[in-house]
Amino acid sequence: MEGNKDITIYDIAKKLNLATSTISRALKDHPTISTKTIKKVKKTAEEMGYVPNTLAAGLRGNKTNTIGVLIPTVTQPFLSSLISGIEIAAQKSGYNVIIMQSHDSYEEEVSMAKSLYGSRVSGIICSLVQIPVILTT
Repeated sequence: MEGNKDITIYDIAKKLNLATSTISRALKDHPTISTKTIKKVKKTAEEMGYVPNTLAAGLRGNKTNTIGVLIPTVTQPFLSSLISGIEIAAQKSGYNVIIMQSHDSYEEEVSMAKSLYGSRVSGIICSLVQIPVILTT
């Protein structure tokens, strides 16, 4: 890896004297890019320590491939099993999972849901707090 800075497709393009669009397509195995160029780009990217910026890609495509899971606590056996299943299914589909605990606080749930929405998650799975309602006659 060169230095401590994040390597971008611009750095790879400069080193190989290729267009950034060619680098981007090569890294995605685009059929219009020759196999030779794809191998050369991927080898250089690996040598330079390139790591794709999924946040930037998500913002460009308006899709983060992240699912937010909002639960009261992870200590409940049912919820911990549920989270495990969600993570397995999400990973198989190319998604990441963010888990947030409200600790049975309605206010925290609202705040966390807004935070997840602001992070542009692709979806939210939640188990909401049950606020007791006292009925009088």
